[in-house]
Amino acid sequence: MKNILFTLIFTFVISLTFAADFIKELENSIGRKECKVTYTLHLGDGKEQIFTGNDFSTGGIIEKGGVPIYFELYKGGGDKKQNIMININNAIYYKLNIEKVMGVWEYDFHFYYS
Repeated sequence: MKNILFTLIFTFVISLTFAADFIKELENSIGRKECKVTYTLHLGDGKEQIFTGNDFSTGGIIEKGGVPIYFELYKGGGDKKQNIMININNAIYYKLNIEKVMGVWEYDFHFYYS
């Protein structure tokens, strides 16, 4: 019984650590101009929407009560301002792939929605 309880607590702590690392990497992703950064939204109907970090100039995490809710990306300013909001809170699953390809780091964020 102790082993099962320890395993459950350990798994919970590891998942919280991954979530915190994911949010930190997401928040830092807009400033990684020297890297290839993509954001892929996997929608419930099987469609995908892909955005790249180079398409946007600024962005950040929007929190409510200390909990990350959205990741917002901006491009331009004034009347020509464009933005997207990626809903972190409603994603049923998300993952991050980081790899170095031919000397360049690639960050690939995936968000899955039902």
